[in-house]
Amino acid sequence: MQCPKCQADVVDQASFCYKCGARLTPSDGGEKKSSPADALRPRSGGNSNRDEPEQELWKATYSPKAAIPSFAVAGILSLIAIVVLVVMGWFAIGWLWLLLAIVLVFAGLGIQLLLTRLSTAYRLTTQRLMHEVGLLRRVTNRLEVIDIDDVTVEQGLIDRILGIGTIKLTSSDRTHPALQLRGVDNVREVAEQFDNARRTERMRRGLHIEAI
Repeated sequence: MQCPKCQADVVDQASFCYKCGARLTPSDGGEKKSSPADALRPRSGGNSNRDEPEQELWKATYSPKAAIPSFAVAGILSLIAIVVLVVMGWFAIGWLWLLLAIVLVFAGLGIQLLLTRLSTAYRLTTQRLMHEVGLLRRVTNRLEVIDIDDVTVEQGLIDRILGIGTIKLTSSDRTHPALQLRGVDNVREVAEQFDNARRTERMRRGLHIEAI
């Protein structure tokens, strides 16, 4: 703020000018100078972040589609084992053991998929991302969407066909600067939601995206 009498720079909370002693009141027409901190303040009528209701944008867990490549590989290996036994003439002797091995492999993959789905949860809101991992011991990672710097989608050949993949997030969060969300269905649409939520929250708080 400037003193209306001598134009000296004074702090906003001052009642008198330190240079000329003039009384400083709002009616004096003192002009408030902008500061770098003003850029970090909300521009929406003075409302703070907590005044905005938090809305859920997306909620999911590990997609069963992500296990399809593992089941496909197990099926191919099973067919190869059957062909080898038939060609070698051992099928009549070893078919029972082969069947048992196939059942155990597929049962193991099924149990692994079930445990992964039960121990993984993703939730995106307009302000935060919650990533929960663990079955008996649950760990919840919280990340402010405004801290997200980059959103990357990683997909293999089969993943692109199935529409699944891994979302890699790079952020300025000190605890979790890099976070991976595996087995995400409709991964490209979800990644777009992350990017839109990040931009919307930064614009709402009056921050320029490139200045973060």
